[in-house]
Amino acid sequence: MLLFALTLLLAAPEASASVRVRGELGMESRLFQGDAHATTEDFNLGPVFRAELKTKKGFYRGLGRVFSRFDLFDPGRTIVLVEELWVGWREAGWKVRAGTQLFNWTATEAFHPADILNSRNFDSDIENAEKIGEPALRVSRAIGDGAIEAYFLPVRFAPQLPGGASRLSLSGTEVGDALWVARDGSLSRGSLEIQGAVRIAQTIGSADLAAHVVHHRDRSQPVAAIDPRNGRPTPIYLEVSQFGGTYQQALGPWLAKVELAWRDFQNPNRPTRLGIISQEDHGQAAIGLEVGWNGASGSESTLILEGQRVFGVNRETRAGLHLFQNDILLGVRHAFNDAQSKEIFASILVDIERNSEFLWSARYSQRITDSWSIKTGFRIVQAPKKSVTATGLETLRAADQIHLTITRHF
Repeated sequence: MLLFALTLLLAAPEASASVRVRGELGMESRLFQGDAHATTEDFNLGPVFRAELKTKKGFYRGLGRVFSRFDLFDPGRTIVLVEELWVGWREAGWKVRAGTQLFNWTATEAFHPADILNSRNFDSDIENAEKIGEPALRVSRAIGDGAIEAYFLPVRFAPQLPGGASRLSLSGTEVGDALWVARDGSLSRGSLEIQGAVRIAQTIGSADLAAHVVHHRDRSQPVAAIDPRNGRPTPIYLEVSQFGGTYQQALGPWLAKVELAWRDFQNPNRPTRLGIISQEDHGQAAIGLEVGWNGASGSESTLILEGQRVFGVNRETRAGLHLFQNDILLGVRHAFNDAQSKEIFASILVDIERNSEFLWSARYSQRITDSWSIKTGFRIVQAPKKSVTATGLETLRAADQIHLTITRHF
């Protein structure tokens, strides 16, 4: 149906409709420090592809964008995604979009407690995992200097977790298919379920504020259980309500940012074939400060300081809920603002609750020509194991890597 609607927009006379097509084809690689395990892949290499078609006619809009990655060494990392495929209408303060969409509710650089609508591909960047398109009906009405938005979400998408061959695997083995637990304790793999959200955003002076309520299937913090039929750890996702919001405000040369979320899980507390599945209610708070300055030849630099804490649970539970349960990030971005669009970003992330846990990373990108670009960088995880069961960044303590991507844009 959505493809048919996009086709109708494209079939409009050229004088009354605009169409933009663009894309990129690249070769992506990443090399990890060797771990001497024959079951894991220390080197990933393969083509990545993204294509986008955007069209507009009168009050109507349409967008289609697909992404694929084919790994030559780890088939479990191969993925094909429809990131966006929607048709929309806008007039007199109203906006309506129906179809697969990506949403951006975040305010901060590295920690995103409010940005939860989309599932993620966790076999990607540790700090900012790739988003998976979410089928949704979105209705927005302009109010004041902002809008109120309602979302109907009819499909539950499980995150893409790293396979047993991936060096980013938290379990070190193949993971079973995701299961959803209902209020009566039953488990299913079905994809249809009524979910929804409401979000209000406003600009007041130099401040941008937003508040949201979401009721859906959790996408980020599964409960792990061993399936006795195959011995695999199986991620199980519960029904959850989240209440939260974001705040950004310019304070002179500084930009202050806050993200808050409280997660209320609907625990059935009934036995299932994998035991009693439950998750503790908890909150997440992220705060940040940024300050920028201009350099020579029009370059710009930005200093970023952010922190995140999981609250409402004890220290041991926090460590199992999130990689960054009580962490601070210090980063610097330098944009040369030249013809090659050169940019450098470097950061250190420190766990202030668990001893000797650091995540060092840096990346560099630039255009080589008008059609070609390059992106490279490294990531170092320092997190010695402190107990029999690894938690937090300990699960990635040997996942040091360098990465390189060369891309042809069209």
